[in-house]
Amino acid sequence: MFCRYFRDNLCRSCSLLNSTLSDSLRQKEQSLQALFPDVDCIQPVRSSGTAEGSRIRAKLAIAGTADAPLVGFPGANGTHVPVDDCPLHHPLIRRFTEQLPQLIRDYRLTPFDVATNRGELKFVLVTCSPTHQQLMVQWIVRSRECIDRLKKLWQHKDPSLNLTVMCASLQPLRTSLMQGTDDTWLSDVKHLPVTYGQRTVLYSPHSFIQTNYFAALDLYSTAADVLKHHNSQSLLDLYCGVGAFSLSCCEPHMKCVGIEINESSVACAQEAARLNELPLLTFIPYDATASKTSLAQATGIQCEAWDAVICNPPRRGLDSSVVDLLQDLQPKLILYSSCNPQTLARDFRLLPGYRIERLSPFDMFPFTTHMEVLCVLTRR
Repeated sequence: MFCRYFRDNLCRSCSLLNSTLSDSLRQKEQSLQALFPDVDCIQPVRSSGTAEGSRIRAKLAIAGTADAPLVGFPGANGTHVPVDDCPLHHPLIRRFTEQLPQLIRDYRLTPFDVATNRGELKFVLVTCSPTHQQLMVQWIVRSRECIDRLKKLWQHKDPSLNLTVMCASLQPLRTSLMQGTDDTWLSDVKHLPVTYGQRTVLYSPHSFIQTNYFAALDLYSTAADVLKHHNSQSLLDLYCGVGAFSLSCCEPHMKCVGIEINESSVACAQEAARLNELPLLTFIPYDATASKTSLAQATGIQCEAWDAVICNPPRRGLDSSVVDLLQDLQPKLILYSSCNPQTLARDFRLLPGYRIERLSPFDMFPFTTHMEVLCVLTRR
């Protein structure tokens, strides 16, 4: 993959771009083997074979002025990395990014300046549905000053941009935080649909989404195959987000419960369960770190009934209370999806009652040292 920003030393996010794709995959596999030296079931890193156009989410930082806006990425210490045409981005995102400076000029969306604490537009978060050819755009702004102009932008949007979901979110603090609150909806549609295999998952602007569609599709289908192989009849999905794992894995006859603390993500998951006609799949807005007893009360199912548990925690890994919960539940099968193999290795050592059946790495983040790893754990 050629990237002029890497060539010109403007962006080093893809730190392995000097390597071939196959060499970068080999480096990832070696790093995983170093973390798990006693595990003989590490599979080769699974890759779609191409990196260009694979990324379906962009977090764009805006700098400059309303007349001369700069689109790029947030750098270290409040700096701005001028990357306005990242080759990793899906073609729909690149098309939108190409027109973004003109939209900023036309609708006088003055970029926010951290140094002076002036301006309005801080970030633009763009998510693409490759299966539905739609875009979801979230404008992160300092105040409501530009909301009316953003409404006009929505009313006069270019049909070729495939804009389907759009909102503005307030972030009044003098900070580099990308997420805002107090959403103002500009579109009537509030969910972006993305289909993985036979199941459609719904995302809101605040939802977590795996950034590489083909790697995510492979990840979810692999998890579903593991559950089928083990004939799992019940599934508990911890840190479930919008329910991508449980929606992909749940069979119509299976009892499945997803636990997620974020209520907006639960709302997406519940709507998707109805859309996919999975009446036995339920989602509960609840803290995954809760005790065994309170979790049983919340789900209405005795803890001993769980055949399988899926965990997809953030980079920090499992909370200590979740490790305790897994030891209490003693499911036959644990599927642990991790974006940080270091914390995965740490957490595995905290579960002595389980052995690794296999480690499946996925090239979720091409040409970087990062990867997604699905660890299949079975009870000893």
